[in-house]
Amino acid sequence: MASDLRGRLRRSYVLDGKRVLVLQEGCSGGIEVGDSVRVELTNGEFVTCKVATVAWGSGFQATSPPLTLVVEGLSGDPADEARVEGS
Repeated sequence: MASDLRGRLRRSYVLDGKRVLVLQEGCSGGIEVGDSVRVELTNGEFVTCKVATVAWGSGFQATSPPLTLVVEGLSGDPADEARVEGS
């Protein structure tokens, strides 16, 4: 399934072998569990991974609930404020 998500990374960390991506407020489009997402790495390249979980909100002192994605298959470290795009 194709996704039209467009956003920027706010914070990223690893939890139980999966990568958690907390997006900045203001992202657009939609995404669902099972969709593919492209994430910009520190070297400027993109890697495609699969969305395992989608949630609104975060425990990181969010002033409004950001979109949080848990993804599988993300090798490498996302860039600061990485572009996150549905594919």
